[in-house]
Amino acid sequence: MKSSEYQFSMTVRDVELLRYLFATKGAIGKQIHRDIFGNVTPQAMTRRLRALGKAGLIERGSVYIERPTPVYFVTKRA
Repeated sequence: MKSSEYQFSMTVRDVELLRYLFATKGAIGKQIHRDIFGNVTPQAMTRRLRALGKAGLIERGSVYIERPTPVYFVTKRA
């Protein structure tokens, strides 16, 4: 494996998250935690979202809800 390649294994929860983001057209972290990652810490959820982003499956944008808030979307690759 080249050092520039990223090794990534999809989990059942990852698939559930991608389906959720596709159906909702995007969601903020609080929604994702409530609906998909409710049984893990917000920090663990954030690590997983970063891994999915690094794998090119989701993108992080920003919306303004009282203050700038990260919002996550499915990429074309997903």
